[in-house]
Amino acid sequence: MKKTILFTPENRAKRAFTLIEILIVIAIIAVLAALTTRVADSVTQAQGRSRAAADMAAIAVGLDAFKGMYNDYPRLSAKGGVENCARRLYKCLAGQSYMKVEDRQVKFIDVDKESDYKPLLDVTLMRIGDPSDPDASVSNYDNDRNAFIDPWGNPYLYYYDTSIMVGSIGAWEGTSFFLMSMGEDGESAEVQSMFSNGIMPNEDDYRSNVKNVDNIVYGWD
Repeated sequence: MKKTILFTPENRAKRAFTLIEILIVIAIIAVLAALTTRVADSVTQAQGRSRAAADMAAIAVGLDAFKGMYNDYPRLSAKGGVENCARRLYKCLAGQSYMKVEDRQVKFIDVDKESDYKPLLDVTLMRIGDPSDPDASVSNYDNDRNAFIDPWGNPYLYYYDTSIMVGSIGAWEGTSFFLMSMGEDGESAEVQSMFSNGIMPNEDDYRSNVKNVDNIVYGWD
């Protein structure tokens, strides 16, 4: 004989989730969401650092090509103004400007826009933007406000090494320049005299300042 089961309100109540069970499920979902977000942020940060390192390596190749043509690296420093330095560096490597030294005076001369530019690196592979508005779309590569922008929307910092003893302790490996990105927080603290004479301190001294922990320096990262 087939047994008939009656679903009474009491039976249905027993089969439903309790409030505690629902809260536990919500807590588990929240923990998993937090872990997923943290992993995603970590991956994004790693991708940003890799992109910044690759960008600076390409810029360094362009700088070497510039030195081969004009016998020196661009005598620029972010200390004199981050945005102006970034724009001038872009023009130098995009083939839109060249450097000339006369009577110990450094002059940057813009190339006639009617002539053929000879870029020293493929700027189309770089992130280009206006340092004052890095998220604005780039309509052309001849814009005087263009600069090389890092993955976090800040211009790369460039410093010409004016130290007399290039290659001495603390100098930037004798290359006469160094490049850096301020990282995700967009902050960088002055260390020793690097902002005035281009001498890069050793990594331990530099990283000891909390504002420099996430900075990416060409040759270190």
